[in-house]
Amino acid sequence: GTLLFTATPLANWWLEGVTSLPGYLVPLTRVSLWLILPLPALSAIQSWFQGMIIYAQKTRGITESIFVYLLTLTAVNLLGIIWGRFPGIYVGSLALLLAFIAQILWLWFRSTSYLKPNAP
Repeated sequence: GTLLFTATPLANWWLEGVTSLPGYLVPLTRVSLWLILPLPALSAIQSWFQGMIIYAQKTRGITESIFVYLLTLTAVNLLGIIWGRFPGIYVGSLALLLAFIAQILWLWFRSTSYLKPNAP
């Protein structure tokens, strides 16, 4: 659904017509939509790993992953502000994507011991 929205004129209709976004912001928003396109799939993967950790009743890894998420989000945003070469919407979208990926990698790392199959 998100791909259909992002890749078709439906996005322009929504951004310009429904939300009344100024015309000069529409291209910026369209690019940022492409940057965050993987987020729905990443959210499902994140839920899977969190579910494995909760099922194992070892939930510290979830708290750690939130810290990793916040640290990554803050670091990428700060680097984008300091560098100052890209519009803020691009930096924010990229920061969100990279923070999600970092959190998932941490959840994967913490859940690997729970994913091992039981010996027969």
